[in-house]
Amino acid sequence: MVHTYPNPYVDVTDTICVGSEALLMASGADSFTWSVGDSIIASGQSASWIPDSSGTQQVTLTATNGPACAVDVDSDVEVLPLPSSIWNVIGPSCHGSEDGLIIRDTTDIPVSLVSWVGPGIQGDTLAGTGTGTFHVTVTATNGCQRTDSILVEGPPALIDSVGTTPALCGLPNGTATAMIPVPMPGLLFNWGNGPTTQAQALDLPQGNYTLLVSDSSGCEEEYMFTIISLGAITALIVPDSIPAINGQTVLQGFCVPPDSLASYSWSPTYGLQDPGSPVTPCTSEGTTTYYLLVTSSDGCTSMDSVVVLSLPAPVDPLDPCGEAFLPTAFSPNGDGLNDELCPLGGCYTEL
Repeated sequence: MVHTYPNPYVDVTDTICVGSEALLMASGADSFTWSVGDSIIASGQSASWIPDSSGTQQVTLTATNGPACAVDVDSDVEVLPLPSSIWNVIGPSCHGSEDGLIIRDTTDIPVSLVSWVGPGIQGDTLAGTGTGTFHVTVTATNGCQRTDSILVEGPPALIDSVGTTPALCGLPNGTATAMIPVPMPGLLFNWGNGPTTQAQALDLPQGNYTLLVSDSSGCEEEYMFTIISLGAITALIVPDSIPAINGQTVLQGFCVPPDSLASYSWSPTYGLQDPGSPVTPCTSEGTTTYYLLVTSSDGCTSMDSVVVLSLPAPVDPLDPCGEAFLPTAFSPNGDGLNDELCPLGGCYTEL
């Protein structure tokens, strides 16, 4: 079989930007090989090529009929440069502030448009930024575009958090400590009583607080925290006074909130059957004030008191004198007390 040399048709994008895709198409041969310089970039009737440098570059098509009847067709492609920008970045002055600035320096390639993605702002300057990554598209007068990602960093936070300990037993003994992410000289801490260099506050009662931290640059940060109360109890005896009929009664106390591991101590202990129990029988002579000290499982204490009133047994209206009985002893010593042996009770009118 005799093969003839092909007369191919070639269609190549003649102008393109660096990094964009150039379309390569050909017909009129059995096979096609595309190359730039000494490098083969593609094969096939249609292909694409993405140049990575600017300037006039020659794309060569090798069109072949049969095994060896080949011709080369050269096409010049003008590869246009992308706009290249130098970005000057000024970060925010304080952590969390939005006074940063991004400024584009001019380059040798004329620029027709600078468009910031997100804010919808155009121009060489983006003001009022916080921290983060900002994206900008620069369009040159030759029509080529480049999108840059610009990182804006700022100073670290003055304070990371506040560590606290609770106010035990409801007393003003809580603490708060400012946690600093990185060592920074010149920090001042205002715990509510004016600035101080102390990063810890002591003897805090239960409540909500706001810490104000400032540095030598004038930056300020606020952090809210709470001191909780832990272990506080209240000892209770209800009612505040109780009668002791014929000197006998029962004392009963408890604590709020309930604590099954709390300990109880009554004082004074005389007349009490179990002074270490929340409930104890009591024998009282006269009027006596008893105190109950409750100690919680956290070591917190509380005290309450009760007045015990010793009262005689109430008189039975059907038997006001009680049952008649004869004493088993008497003392005839002339002191006027029990000098004679005589029956008692029973409301005797005659014996």
